[in-house]
Amino acid sequence: MFRLLYLLFRKQFNRVIYSQQSKPGGFEELTMAFTDSDGRRYYRYNDDMDMPIKRWAKLKVFLAELTNCIDAKELTRIVDAMDKALNADKRDLAMIGFLIKEIRNRQEMLVHEEILFKIVTALYIREDEKTDKWDEDIFEQKMNQFRKDSREGLYDFFYKAGISKYVPYWEKCKGSVETLLEMSNLKVLALTRILEAYSSGKESLNSLTKADMSL
Repeated sequence: MFRLLYLLFRKQFNRVIYSQQSKPGGFEELTMAFTDSDGRRYYRYNDDMDMPIKRWAKLKVFLAELTNCIDAKELTRIVDAMDKALNADKRDLAMIGFLIKEIRNRQEMLVHEEILFKIVTALYIREDEKTDKWDEDIFEQKMNQFRKDSREGLYDFFYKAGISKYVPYWEKCKGSVETLLEMSNLKVLALTRILEAYSSGKESLNSLTKADMSL
């Protein structure tokens, strides 16, 4: 009976046996998901609640960032600029107002490429990672790898990575995701330039917005 089942479902049996034999230590509860262009294998938990607390907490942080479409680095720059504006000899109310408006507008942006990649790095664990630890060096390596492997199409990459589970409107964006991501990247770049120049004291808000917000 077993031999008949094996002959009928040989590929499925072999796939299960291979996946079990080739799993790194500590990955017993994970399922192999894909192999990147450099040949490294990635695994994920079938249920996010099974994640070790450190990884689960990172995922929650990234999802919160996506809600506001502002990542941690951007938020730090914005807070630093507000602090500078408030503590100037003459309070820079124009900059404070600009940044408040920027924060509000970000919630209408829908997508943020950097944050989407961060979510994928939390979901998928590389074969040489420790499942119960968060390694910043490996995190950056994975970010770079995913950027490289997604060059042929961001929508397909994120869709296959299961991002639609965390972005309910993702499938409705099909056909326009590339444009939305391009527009959001330009806005992120524009704000980065404004804040970098403002923190250096080289430019005024008026000249910066004319030069950069045209993006």
